Amino acid sequence: MRHSTPTRHRTSPAFRSLRLVLVGVLVAVGLVGVLNVSRAPDSEAVDMSQFRPGNIISDAVFFDTGTMSVAQIQSFLDAQGSRCTDAYCLKHINLISVNKAADAYCNGYASPGYEKAATIIWKVAQSCGVNPQVILVMLQKEQGLVTTTAPTDGKYRAAMGMGCPDTSACDAQYYGFGNQVYAGIRQMRVYELSGRYTWNNPGTSPTIRYHPNAACGGTPVYIENQATANLYYYTPYQPNAASIAAGAGTGDSCSSYGNRNFYRYFSDWFGSTQGGAVRLIRTAADPTVYLIDGLRRWSVASLDDYNELIQVFGPLNTVSASFVNRYAAAGATSTILHDTGSGAISLVQDGTLHRFASCDQVAIWGGSCASLTSAHPAMFAGTTAGPEMSSWARVGAGARPVLLSSSGAAQPYWDAEAVRALTGSPLGWTARMGDARYAAFTKAPTLFAPATLVRDAASPQVYLTDGTNTLLPVADFAATTELGRASSTLQTVTAADLTGYRPAGTKVETAVTCGGSTYVAGTGTLHRLANPAAAGLPTVALQPQTCAQLALGGRAVASGLLVKKAGDATVYSVEQGVRRAVLSWSDAQRIGGEGDPTIVTMTADGLARIPAGGARLRDASLVKPSSSPEVLVVSGDKLARIPSFAMAAQWGIPSSFATVSTADLGTRTRVADLSLWGRCGTDLVAAASGKVSRVTGADAAQGFAVQEWTTEACATFDRTGPTVPRLFVKASNDATVLAAEGGTYRPVTSWDALVRLNGGGTPVVLTVDPGVASGLPRGAAVS
Repeated sequence: MRHSTPTRHRTSPAFRSLRLVLVGVLVAVGLVGVLNVSRAPDSEAVDMSQFRPGNIISDAVFFDTGTMSVAQIQSFLDAQGSRCTDAYCLKHINLISVNKAADAYCNGYASPGYEKAATIIWKVAQSCGVNPQVILVMLQKEQGLVTTTAPTDGKYRAAMGMGCPDTSACDAQYYGFGNQVYAGIRQMRVYELSGRYTWNNPGTSPTIRYHPNAACGGTPVYIENQATANLYYYTPYQPNAASIAAGAGTGDSCSSYGNRNFYRYFSDWFGSTQGGAVRLIRTAADPTVYLIDGLRRWSVASLDDYNELIQVFGPLNTVSASFVNRYAAAGATSTILHDTGSGAISLVQDGTLHRFASCDQVAIWGGSCASLTSAHPAMFAGTTAGPEMSSWARVGAGARPVLLSSSGAAQPYWDAEAVRALTGSPLGWTARMGDARYAAFTKAPTLFAPATLVRDAASPQVYLTDGTNTLLPVADFAATTELGRASSTLQTVTAADLTGYRPAGTKVETAVTCGGSTYVAGTGTLHRLANPAAAGLPTVALQPQTCAQLALGGRAVASGLLVKKAGDATVYSVEQGVRRAVLSWSDAQRIGGEGDPTIVTMTADGLARIPAGGARLRDASLVKPSSSPEVLVVSGDKLARIPSFAMAAQWGIPSSFATVSTADLGTRTRVADLSLWGRCGTDLVAAASGKVSRVTGADAAQGFAVQEWTTEACATFDRTGPTVPRLFVKASNDATVLAAEGGTYRPVTSWDALVRLNGGGTPVVLTVDPGVASGLPRGAAVS
């Protein structure tokens, strides 16, 4: 009847497996001629030092339902039972299977009545989610059914030992091969899923005995996974040291063999119990590595292929020659594999599988859809899908990206940045291609990202790539640094790398023309110039692809160009290719635009590329040389001494002044002292009380020094003074009118004389500062 203790569903392996070993010994010495037992594991193939009581078999292997098909199971039974010739052999017999309803543990079983053992094993494995290899091992370790040459009804009736306790007869409700296999494997899922079995759960450290005799003792075992827990629920003993040391033989009186033999049979027949199913094998005597699937083996073509395959299908298992020979030779394999289930053709690389989109892509990588390593879907269970293959590859020691075509053409790019710059898309993951395969392609010249610094290793000349065909000479790294290309980004290449490029005569500058606009560069950012002619900087025209790589989004320079050095507050105005220090913020605003003008920040070296001139002295402003008591007014490249601050005030020029060095004054020339007379463009003008009046008389200023004001200076004046034919002035505190004539100011003694001097019209008299009036040169009175 069925045993009530959940940990003991079958006859104790400590005794049944021992009986099998002893019978084998008797057969060997000729004392037993009628009994046949299972073949012991191949000691050449199994290293028992690798047995781990806490991890007898991994979950990945135990629950891998895709390791064998029905045909592969049948082939396995044929091979292992080759010495059995009876129609009652497991490989031959048709057995009764039983209908089973689906439940929480298995998906049920639909029986047609009689079925081959291979079919029952496979269907139960799929229904209950357990590796069919596990079922084969359990059939062997429980009754020796896989290899026996003399099967009996009793062996089939208790094939899995399910419902066969140590202390009584087997429970009849579990009789029969199909019943035994389904119930025994279902019980494995009951252990896992029912919640009733907790004492051997993964993560616990129960004391596992060595033997049913409690006096033999045991040790705490840390249970690493569910599969191992299941085996201990089914067979609650671990092998002691004597059992392990005995290998396939007999230990001592406290030895048990059930879980030891599970490990030995599985390892001998199917390879490692750890990780995924065994896929890569070799023998100790032969370095050839094979990829195995089902009953086929492919030799691994190269060390590079092996290094890729082992990341997905490893570890490499050293096995016996007999183990290798169980698999039929199927030729050589590369890293291009075909999943017969999904139809996917993939490249194995970097530990993942990368699917090809077409047979053309397969051909690019040296494969052929007509001749593939085609494997069962089980081989791909647990593998990781990586990014799909594309028309790109990486080649050579530098892993350079290359665009490949099925026509055999290859377009190499220097790096991923070149791909992004020239194609508009990031490169993404790209498979590596070996040198031998790449040698078959016809290669175009290498392409660099536009605006890349390059140097032929055989030459000191540095270039900036322009577009995809031009090299701009770099005179110094100052200009390229401002463009955002520091010397640290320099790529040292070979002459062969540059075969697609030709040097140009124009060198790299900090001002560039892109799309019809001129930009000035500063610390990696480029600013559009509204008036590049005024700045006067040397400029180089760049191709659109190069411009696209530069940071053209800097704040535009709306008026005059202002620059400064990073970390220094001094601002310079750049005019006609010369930089001049700006002495005040108000001057900077006037030059660069009122409010918040754009100031381009440069590196020290970049700023030094622009020739320095004297300070940028604002026109119509006052300066005082540090070495002189004089105060001067500025107008372009001219300097005029002011006789008094009052005279400057007649022009509306504030009395504040900047003290400057002789160097700041530069090469400006001295002209006559400031007077009331000046010229703005073609207009003759005169100043009085802060306003400027236009004087229309052709000879009105004859004999006087006339100040030539720049446009900038004139723009600062208040030009709302009255227009007059000639100049009459008076002091604000004196009624005497002075007529400017012939270089002097003549007092006019009567109204009639004043009208007459004005040509008969009503005269306009301008009022000036008394101090200015007193300093005017006097001529003879007019009466």
